Amino acid sequence: MDMETDQIYQIDVGNLLAFNPNHRFSSAPSSREELVKECVTEGTKLVQAIADTLFNLPSTETNDGPLVQLPPPTTKLPREKHIM
Repeated sequence: MDMETDQIYQIDVGNLLAFNPNHRFSSAPSSREELVKECVTEGTKLVQAIADTLFNLPSTETNDGPLVQLPPPTTKLPREKHIM
């Protein structure tokens, strides 16, 4: 992954999560199709950033292919149900 991508996206490989905290629409989408296109484009970039990060982790070869150990998550995700 290059430095430019590191500066744009925040990536939590432990949760396989990425987001761009600075993303803004250049203007309000004029239609639902335009909104969907913009979201798919940005989502594709985020998924690629996660994949790039995964391929840069140390791996071990197995019969099924390379295996990586994900680091601990850095983002606390909300729980569906409260802890009892």
